[in-house]
Amino acid sequence: AQVHRGRLVTGEDVAIKVQRPGVRETMALDIEIMRKLVGRLGRFIKDDQFVNLQDVVDEMWTTFLQEPNFCQEASNLEEFARNNASCVYVAVPKVHKQYSNEYVLVMEYVDGVPISHAEELQARGYDLDEIGTKLLDNYASQVLDQGFFHADPHPGNILIRGGQIVYIDLGLVGRLGDSDRADFGAMVKAVGMRDSAGLSDALMRFAVKVDESKVNYPQFLEQLDSIIAKYASEDVSSIDIAAF
Repeated sequence: AQVHRGRLVTGEDVAIKVQRPGVRETMALDIEIMRKLVGRLGRFIKDDQFVNLQDVVDEMWTTFLQEPNFCQEASNLEEFARNNASCVYVAVPKVHKQYSNEYVLVMEYVDGVPISHAEELQARGYDLDEIGTKLLDNYASQVLDQGFFHADPHPGNILIRGGQIVYIDLGLVGRLGDSDRADFGAMVKAVGMRDSAGLSDALMRFAVKVDESKVNYPQFLEQLDSIIAKYASEDVSSIDIAAF
């Protein structure tokens, strides 16, 4: 899409998101090409050597069916706003549904500072630690309490405006059911409590596919002990996320 700044006859500034012509056909063709490539690669890559590429492409297709529909994004913005209505430091753009449809989305224009512009935020008097703490707390609430979360949180999609964290671009959202949220919460708790057995149980429940006959539990627990020992007490800023 392209996003343009506009003004309503009421004088209110808006952001107008317009879908590019032919984008659906182009994306569908790209994904079909990926399907064929994955089918060929599957003969050379064993399941235990790499993530299941077919599952990745299937998930891309599911996402593709949702993201180009701006009516869905409008609904996502409204649901997010309802879920976070009691959180005074979090906001999303207001949707103007009367001007929006499947191909055009009209929203409140947010004139904020991208969260990655640390020096500008500090110059405006913001406390970066406070922003980070509030962002992490709200994200944990989205995932663990609400089961509905912003799934594309790169720095350009998180702005700071008037003391609020404003999430924009909710074309991609994630959802977790009650059981998944419980298992995810159990994993977080197990790491905090240094409970490798509890972490093992939660991971097994959370996993999509597990052939338990192939799991070496003593070795698995030993590895989890090692991971917990290395990361549980480490400062987040010093963790090598890729290695983790």
